[in-house]
Amino acid sequence: MRKRHATGLGAMAACVMAVLAPPALSQNVTLTPTPEGVSARYRLTAPTGRFEFADPGVARSDRSPESEGTELDGAGVTLATPGAGFSILLRPDSTEEGRGYIALTRVGAGYVLYAPALKGTEAPTLALN
Repeated sequence: MRKRHATGLGAMAACVMAVLAPPALSQNVTLTPTPEGVSARYRLTAPTGRFEFADPGVARSDRSPESEGTELDGAGVTLATPGAGFSILLRPDSTEEGRGYIALTRVGAGYVLYAPALKGTEAPTLALN
């Protein structure tokens, strides 16, 4: 019996797709406690103008941008100039009633962070420092 090899346009298209596919966006987030909450400094593997958060069920009203030229909304972060990093300040949730997942909660002198709240939609991995 003869062994058949993948040939033709189908095999070529698969090879071209593998070469042209953009690399996955991974993210590294450095967390630093502050008197107001936690500063989250994002470093991405590629420049972007828009970073979308993966989990829409997280309460994000108690966050603010720390990087200049950065706008924050409930769904993500928009950078005025595409870049590979930005910083946001997370504050403890001020109103727990009727919320989804809470990103940051004060416990004693520290905080409890729901880490998936920081993950982006296009980032298969999230590394926290």
